[in-house]
Amino acid sequence: MDKALGWMQQEREDYERALMRAPQRMASATIADAHKTYEDFVADELADIRAERAKSQARLEHTARLARAREQGILEAERDWHHSPEHAEACQEDAAPNKAKLKRDFVAEVVERIRAFHAENGKLFDSNCMPGDAGDLLWLMKRRHPDQFEEMGLKAFREHYRAICKWPRAAGQQAGARSLYLEIFPEAKAPLAAAASLFK
Repeated sequence: MDKALGWMQQEREDYERALMRAPQRMASATIADAHKTYEDFVADELADIRAERAKSQARLEHTARLARAREQGILEAERDWHHSPEHAEACQEDAAPNKAKLKRDFVAEVVERIRAFHAENGKLFDSNCMPGDAGDLLWLMKRRHPDQFEEMGLKAFREHYRAICKWPRAAGQQAGARSLYLEIFPEAKAPLAAAASLFK
């Protein structure tokens, strides 16, 4: 019970922080963000806040594991950390704090907005049990971010949604998945050609 209350408190604090940070994000928006609503900017900030907290928690957990390993005279953990993807990512962040968003960041933002939509409507959502299949999500990404995903195939897309969301085994394409996505992202109803004209 305490854990659930703590999680709810954290979610509320994250959402309040996102509301405070969203206006600044809107002020620095580019032409590529012209289609976004205020709720989109809040969702983007919320995704960033959660990602920052997850990275911070991972580093704290690693530090604790490393301390225990050192007490036992086992230093392999340090070697593993320096060869891990997490360490490489941390080094890149320190070297380039203003780096461009990764494609997986765009995917994470979309999944978070789907999660928020379900929460607002009192529905359950599990990112490890996504509707439809990966092809449906790629279809949505191509409509929302054609500059990032328009030419991407399903096999290449796998690298960008891995560890963010999953589909039930052999889920297969479901017509309802795309209908749901269009309900959550009404701006995706516009044909790609029309959407692209906004940025000319």
